[in-house]
Amino acid sequence: MNDAEESVLYGLTGYPLGHSFSKTFFTDKFRAEGLGAEYRNFPLQELNRESIVRLATEHPELRGLNVTAPHKRAAYALADYRTAEAEAAQAANTLLIRRSAAGDGLLIEAHNTDIEGFREALRPYLDKSEGERRAFVCGSGGAGEAVRIALRQLGIESRTVSRNPDKTERAISYADLCSLLGPRDIIVNATPIGTWPATEGYLPLPYEQLGPDNIFADLVYNPAETTMMRMASEAGATAFNGRRMLELQALASYKFWNQL
Repeated sequence: MNDAEESVLYGLTGYPLGHSFSKTFFTDKFRAEGLGAEYRNFPLQELNRESIVRLATEHPELRGLNVTAPHKRAAYALADYRTAEAEAAQAANTLLIRRSAAGDGLLIEAHNTDIEGFREALRPYLDKSEGERRAFVCGSGGAGEAVRIALRQLGIESRTVSRNPDKTERAISYADLCSLLGPRDIIVNATPIGTWPATEGYLPLPYEQLGPDNIFADLVYNPAETTMMRMASEAGATAFNGRRMLELQALASYKFWNQL
């Protein structure tokens, strides 16, 4: 990396940021690869065009941002340009910040790497045996939409499970799931329930109906084994957390920032 690139800054915004792994992940990556770049946390209670412009003005070396809850929809809305993935999800977790040659304006591009991250994290758990798989996605926010798109790319039909199913198209209630869950179905927790420090939280799922051919994917990664993962595993299902998804989406973010 040349001298001009040594002051490059990336970061994470959301609120709160105490549970995030991104700063450590990217700091370790930059150090291991000998890259002269820095990664910082920028907690913002509100995310809009004005707050991004202010942040970029205070940090002229800022090139890109990761975006976490609760700002993924806002990140999508404030962008000048959006990739097909961001358009599909109507949410963004990655922003690329460009500056005009005259230095008097910003051009912000939004991307959604959660889709790729979840798709590739799930892929190793899918077998080639006969029998279709369906998925039930708990959560109707931006993370849940990224999961549904990833499932569609894998050829897996999905339904949203919601506490308020009348508010979400094609959504079902948690009670409905009890009668619909099949022996090869996938359940995805795309809500923050169970995240540290409230680690005892869990959704009202039919854990006792899960078996060895079911998959339970929890996007929560702290703790490494959530209460829901433990309950699914005890019933015989394969369970995994969101750590690998985070790593994959982070690497995809870096490629997007640098157009690799």
